[in-house]
Amino acid sequence: MKSEKTYEQSGFKIKYPKKWKVKDAGPGYTAQFFTKRGMFESNLTIVIQDLSKDPSVPTLDEFIKDSVASIKQFEEDAKDIQVTNRTILNTPSKEIIYEGTSFTSDMYLKHLIVLTLIGERSVILNFSVEPEFFDEDVKIAEEMIETFELI
Repeated sequence: MKSEKTYEQSGFKIKYPKKWKVKDAGPGYTAQFFTKRGMFESNLTIVIQDLSKDPSVPTLDEFIKDSVASIKQFEEDAKDIQVTNRTILNTPSKEIIYEGTSFTSDMYLKHLIVLTLIGERSVILNFSVEPEFFDEDVKIAEEMIETFELI
């Protein structure tokens, strides 16, 4: 990202392109960064959940298993679901890449989701875009994800 802004709120900090817009916390997310691309707004949605009141905090593998099950439940045409290891925030994490019709927008999208557990918090960074723009735009999303910090 050549030209960027820094968002610092809601317990985290991230850098994002100046041309992108931000939506602060809304139903189901902590913050969302987006730009108009094709028929859909390419976006990186961040969800940080406090699990301290959950009677049984899941392991990372349980968290991923539940996440993949949710994808299959809500996006019945989800395909090419790939789960790989990665690291964010110096913590073992998982990455899920898949395509499917979004239950929130009714558009066919490609997603990159990075998930991790840190202490009693879950962190989800979900990048969504129309498939034809994925290879180009995922580079920007990856740059953003690399700047993500909990504060």
